[in-house]
Amino acid sequence: SVPPQSEGTAQWQGLVEEDETMRRGDYETMRSGKAQSFAKRHSLIVSLSHRLIVFFLFASSVHAGVRAEVSQIEVGPNQQVSYSIVFENVQPGAVPSLNLPPQIKLMGRARQQQQMGFDTNGQQFLVARYTWALVATEPGEFVIPAQDIVANSAPAKTNEVRLVVKEGFSGPAESEALLQISVDKTEIYQSEVVPVKATLFVPTSMRLRSNIGLIDLAKSDFAVQRFPLQSEQAVEVVGNQQYFVYTFRSTLSALKTGKLKLGPASTEFVVDEITRNDPRFPPGFAMQAGEPRRLQVRSQEINVTVLPLPAEGKPLGFSGAVGDFTLTARASPTSLAVGEPITVELAVTGVGNFDALVSPSLTKPEGWKTYPARRYNTNPSADPNAPQNMERQIGFTQVMVPEKQIAALPPFEMSFFSPTQKQYVVQRTEPITLQVRPGVGQPDAATAVAASASADTSVVRPPEADITDILLHLPSSPSLIGASGTSLLRRPLFWAVNALPLTLLIGALLIAYQRRRVEAAKDDRHAALRVLWQELNEAGSSQSEFYRRAARFIQSATDGASPPESVREVLRKYETLNFSASDAHSSASVTQSERTEVLAALAPLLAAKKKPTDALIMNAAVASRMIAFFAALIFTSAADAASPLQQRYDEVVAALEKKDFNRAQALTESIMGEGVLSPELFEIMGHTRYRQGDLGKAVLWYERASLFTPGVPEIRQNLRHLGDKLRYLQFIETDPAKKLGLLFMPNTWILIASGGGWLALLGIAGALVIPKKNLRVWSTVAACIGVLVLAAAITGMLIRPAGAELVKDRFIVTNKGAKSHTAASITAGTVIELPPGSALRLLEKRGAWSYVEIPSAPDNLRGWVESDILNPLWPWPVALVP
Repeated sequence: SVPPQSEGTAQWQGLVEEDETMRRGDYETMRSGKAQSFAKRHSLIVSLSHRLIVFFLFASSVHAGVRAEVSQIEVGPNQQVSYSIVFENVQPGAVPSLNLPPQIKLMGRARQQQQMGFDTNGQQFLVARYTWALVATEPGEFVIPAQDIVANSAPAKTNEVRLVVKEGFSGPAESEALLQISVDKTEIYQSEVVPVKATLFVPTSMRLRSNIGLIDLAKSDFAVQRFPLQSEQAVEVVGNQQYFVYTFRSTLSALKTGKLKLGPASTEFVVDEITRNDPRFPPGFAMQAGEPRRLQVRSQEINVTVLPLPAEGKPLGFSGAVGDFTLTARASPTSLAVGEPITVELAVTGVGNFDALVSPSLTKPEGWKTYPARRYNTNPSADPNAPQNMERQIGFTQVMVPEKQIAALPPFEMSFFSPTQKQYVVQRTEPITLQVRPGVGQPDAATAVAASASADTSVVRPPEADITDILLHLPSSPSLIGASGTSLLRRPLFWAVNALPLTLLIGALLIAYQRRRVEAAKDDRHAALRVLWQELNEAGSSQSEFYRRAARFIQSATDGASPPESVREVLRKYETLNFSASDAHSSASVTQSERTEVLAALAPLLAAKKKPTDALIMNAAVASRMIAFFAALIFTSAADAASPLQQRYDEVVAALEKKDFNRAQALTESIMGEGVLSPELFEIMGHTRYRQGDLGKAVLWYERASLFTPGVPEIRQNLRHLGDKLRYLQFIETDPAKKLGLLFMPNTWILIASGGGWLALLGIAGALVIPKKNLRVWSTVAACIGVLVLAAAITGMLIRPAGAELVKDRFIVTNKGAKSHTAASITAGTVIELPPGSALRLLEKRGAWSYVEIPSAPDNLRGWVESDILNPLWPWPVALVP
């Protein structure tokens, strides 16, 4: 029952009646088509709000209470439902903490609302509401217990609420927006294009205040075409709830195989939520009272099984296209002369992955000169915000020139995998009849045949290279790539060996110094001998004095050595005259004949040259010992290189010679798995990969070997053969300075510099040691040449790119059918095909996609590729690369 009205209540009732009259009149005016200005309606709403406040200040006798409710009693697992605590004419306290069963999860914080409502008698009352989003994780029947709250500053409890969660329930929760995604089938092939639909259910109790945002679908495992902004709109009734339904359509394709999850999808928008409809206004009408609310909804996930394309029956020219296509061709003109161009228009129509299609190929290209085909889209330009049509059409324009008289244009063919037929399909066009006349100045076909029969066959053209296989280059022993790098500058043995010319130079200086001392001493002794010789020639000396002078001359000339036999008689005569008891002849004068005889015997001693001294002999002996030491050191180092690795390497070579390629590969990988790296092992891996048909991996291993042995002719020829076979892309150095530096490996430049240094030092040593003037000139020339060679080698080492620069961010494509795209999506436009063995330079990596630089002429290209097709050129530490 309604209590008696107080004075304030009566006053309020009058205001309400007046306001109702104004609103009713405004509504009738609007229905009759009379326009009201925005200012008057705004004033009316403000006046109404003020009067509502006055009403709630005096309406103390109106019904008050607290209750809990859910937006929908029956829901499905993981389906969102709203749980609300409603305060009617009660002042709510702080936001309560919910007590929920463990199977029900809370999604976010509470949303607060406060607005006016109507009871069944038409009485107005104040409503405050706390609303939470809940999700039940498993099916069952649950009871949300009574919640402890505060109302009018006093403790209170809500009622219990029952929630039934049913498996397979798909209807949207009452009074809540829901987003659902669906695909036509859940078992698809990789790269197959399938339609995907996103459906948004918005209760009619919500009025959209903004456009619906883009539908965002997780793209980690799928390439998804962007959903349009426009949608298909309808109104549906699900259960007892009416919904606005917005449907968005797009397409997707799987990036990898296996059991994948599609979704969830999400979007967001702003609505005015209308809790109770005014019966005087139609549902969703703008005059209904509502509270703005931003909604972000997420869809469910869908399990999708992605099948790989079968390996059996794959056509040779298969480019990765998956779908159902139709190929047609037309040519113009059909009547032409040899050498005149003909334009062929090829049209591909159907449903599928059009971005993977390449230009159809001519089945019999003999007698035709073809030019690259140009691709274009034949579909009319459509609004990118509108839903996409699955069926498309693209075209290729091919310009061709007949080189001889041909009766018909051969068929064009294309291959693709049909998911409906579950097999590869090769489709061909029909031959097109042509009338090809002889060109200007050319004979007709019969005349040409006769002329060719009588032509002079004496002219023999040199044969062209036709490499059909690889060369198995098998070095006798492997050269190891050490942990400290392969540079000779880091090896003590290199410095020890190169110390030899410096040692020889020092020895030459010592020898030259000693020689000058000997020459000086020799000159001094020769002067003394000349004095003694003059004394011997003086007349009037006694026999004893003459022979004493002769003995002194012999002793000085021989420098203490054993005198020659020719002068020993002179010494015996000296001993007889000076040491015998009789001195009868000691005072007698020397006869002229005796003097002449003695001087003739002593004359050879005056002109004799001095033999090398002991010091010179000692220096030569020291130099020979040092040379022997360095030779022994080199031999010992070479002997130490032999290790158990040689035995394992011999096993690999033996397996390769027996054509047991699997065993050879396994043995090589086991050696490298222990951290042993060698260019010979890389080369053997290239041989085994080629024999097993993995040509992309063969290029990768040959390129790794060529980093250390670029001068091996067999490796260069094998790469040339693979290049002719695969037509892979590779970077070509254009900088002249770097090209000059890359002529030789760093160790080669070091050896050239070492040789120049040896030549310079030996030339300097020769100029110091060699006594002859003309030979010293040649030694000086050799020293100058050595200095020039040393300077050139040092320059080559400085301008040569470092090893880290040669392999940094460098990758090799080894997969077949790889392509680069204009965006990080398999359905995006293509840039260029990437044959196995193609080199790429990584610029940026974003998850499953990489942004790369692609070699091309005249300018390199850029595009996106899938990261899993990239194999690093050098996965080991870059310090090992020369």
